[in-house]
Amino acid sequence: MLDIEIVNFYNSVRDPSWPDIQNYVDWVSLPEHIKEECNDLHGFQHRKEQVCDAEYWRSITTDVCVYKNLAYVPIPKCAYMYNTTLFTNLGWTKVPISELDMDAINFFGPIMHPLNRWFKGITEWLVQAYAVNEPILTPSNPWANNAMQIDWAQLTADLKNKYFKKLISTVNIGDLHSLPYSAMFGSMLDKINWIPMDVLTDNQVKISMMNFFKLHGHNIALPLDDQRLHVSNSTQLEILNTVKQEFYTNKSQIYSFYKLYADDLKFYYNLVDKFTPDWQLL
Repeated sequence: MLDIEIVNFYNSVRDPSWPDIQNYVDWVSLPEHIKEECNDLHGFQHRKEQVCDAEYWRSITTDVCVYKNLAYVPIPKCAYMYNTTLFTNLGWTKVPISELDMDAINFFGPIMHPLNRWFKGITEWLVQAYAVNEPILTPSNPWANNAMQIDWAQLTADLKNKYFKKLISTVNIGDLHSLPYSAMFGSMLDKINWIPMDVLTDNQVKISMMNFFKLHGHNIALPLDDQRLHVSNSTQLEILNTVKQEFYTNKSQIYSFYKLYADDLKFYYNLVDKFTPDWQLL
């Protein structure tokens, strides 16, 4: 079934006497009276527009962490676990972005260089592929999964396999951990107060957040000098170094990265060019 959303919509409104369809070509081949009923009575064309609209999919799959007129925007690999845990403990709420008044909310979040995040994201994708248990959400943080058990021995052995390394050298996007910012946020990317975490210390990132909170009417204290969550172990660092090595020695993968992430790089370079450090203003 090539066009699953088209087929699902059709099946939700179809009369039992109508023929089955498996893809959009089958839809086009339907009798005219069926297509007219789907269009006029059931809004098929509107659903087709939604299916083909990346902004629609972003709106129904993006969640943010909200407190009054503030919203933290989590990005996997950009201090995701630490910040979702921090703000959840402070009483902030996980909310679908589609439920928010975009003009009334002040969005913010830390972000890193697209290639640096790509390295870390592909590493995370590979590690999670060796999980021996299914992830389960933790009761205390609706954003976080329980600690997955990883088959580190098998992963370490596979790292020495030339075919495994070939796989690493050809992958462009693994999962959400390496999805381009532009694909994740689209037009919203320029509406968020991003903090380039690569050029700041952990404390400076949090102080910048606190200054942002003050700017919008809130005195919210964040802890300083605490430890990061989920520090990489030696095997994860070995995978990260392998991912980097394979990338830097493979022109095809480098070119694919620039074609897929060029918009991300343009956005990030502009962000760094315009960024004014404000941690000393607290």
